[in-house]
Amino acid sequence: MNETAVIYARVSSVGDRQDTSRQVRDLEILGKERNLKIVKIYEEHISGAKKTQDRPILRECLDYCISNSVNYLYLSEISRLGRSTLQVLRSLEKLHEAKVSVFIQNLGIYSLMEDGKVNPIASILITVLAEMSNIERNNIQYRLNSGRQQYINKGGKYPTFLFRNLMLNNH
Repeated sequence: MNETAVIYARVSSVGDRQDTSRQVRDLEILGKERNLKIVKIYEEHISGAKKTQDRPILRECLDYCISNSVNYLYLSEISRLGRSTLQVLRSLEKLHEAKVSVFIQNLGIYSLMEDGKVNPIASILITVLAEMSNIERNNIQYRLNSGRQQYINKGGKYPTFLFRNLMLNNH
């Protein structure tokens, strides 16, 4: 058990609606099956649309992986790293420079090959899926805003505190 891994799990909801336990449990099982030593687990409740510099736990996770020569960063899916293609690719670049391979559970793929070079298939998939995550987020935001507007147009009152919370979670 020489190789080490860090788990990073994220959900967007700050309240009790979502938690990271499923992600963590599944990734721990995978790590153990591969005889990896899970050295740290990071869990964050924040929108993936936020920039990396505005996500303290993700920053700490990336810094830890790099400064401690971790072999792998385990994610349940690429959107956990972010919903901005550019942010995801920047994070991957930093990790790859430090020879940290990212394992993406739902794809069953590592971002680096065994020789430490970037996996070209993973690179293509990650780029496309990161952009699709961005599009998905924009679609969700459009549907929420459209639904809110329709509700208001029909005479519904939107509580100010609720609107403010939704806007904070969507930015």
